[in-house]
Amino acid sequence: MSSEKIAIVLDTNILRGNEKTKERLDVFSIELYDETIDMIERNDLVEKVALFMPEIVFLELSRYKSKKLKSRLDVLRKISYETETLEDIQIKISETFNETNHIVHTKESKAKEINLIKIPKAKDELFEKTLNMAINKIPPFQEGKSDKGFKDAVLILSLIDFAKENDYSKFVLFSEDKAFKKGEKKNSRFFIDETSKELEIRTGKDVQGYISDIYGLFIEFKEFLRSKFYDDLEATIREKHKIVIDDKAECELEEFNISGERTFVEELMEDEYKLTVGFDITCKDKEGDKTKIDDLNKIFYFLKREGEWKIDSEEDFSYKIF
Repeated sequence: MSSEKIAIVLDTNILRGNEKTKERLDVFSIELYDETIDMIERNDLVEKVALFMPEIVFLELSRYKSKKLKSRLDVLRKISYETETLEDIQIKISETFNETNHIVHTKESKAKEINLIKIPKAKDELFEKTLNMAINKIPPFQEGKSDKGFKDAVLILSLIDFAKENDYSKFVLFSEDKAFKKGEKKNSRFFIDETSKELEIRTGKDVQGYISDIYGLFIEFKEFLRSKFYDDLEATIREKHKIVIDDKAECELEEFNISGERTFVEELMEDEYKLTVGFDITCKDKEGDKTKIDDLNKIFYFLKREGEWKIDSEEDFSYKIF
């Protein structure tokens, strides 16, 4: 068991769902963050592990959720107009509802609940350091690429600023940003030079799985998944032959495999788990053109009943598959 005091930091692409993701819009919900905080507290790990979100990530998530809410409201207004003469259907958005005020209120309320890593206050120094990272191609900036990566550079510099002032011995950044992972050695050296502390960069959303591996949690459930469930799921997906893309085009499945990188477990309560299984798919359309799909997933909810793990409920595949 580790004696380190670990700070886990989540990037935007770990926390944000895709357009197919179902999420509530009446509250500022960040499911993976909230459930991981609960898991840390439930397993008495508060003194050993802490979960953080950089302020710039929170601002980016806020912008995304604002855009998504406005998009959904536009859809509702359109449906309301199209069905206004149908007596049995009533869709109405109150004239007193102010979406801007709602967004500001939910954002401010959520900010009070989150362990935020603030953007450094010394803006001139922050700009100078960001410019230096761009010139020296310190990730997320890359050789031979245009100087995209300002937001991610601010993330790293915020993390460095925070690490200097706090006593965590190790920082673990979860991010799907390829530049971070590709430049992990260079980034880690830069981080150590600035803070004398270790930085590890991980891809995928299996934050709870990472914590459970360190502290020996979920062992029985993970063994059940490895020894039985995944084999049964593999047999099920072998029976599937086609996928519908963009709600219209059928595509013949050529490869359909479970993605270990995008499969992750979340503990909801004691002996209650949520399993998100990601898949790697290659399919071929009628013209023979191949398409790779990397955002297909399926969610299962497990409970332990009479000493055995059972599926309590499950959601459909995020694409239509048959």
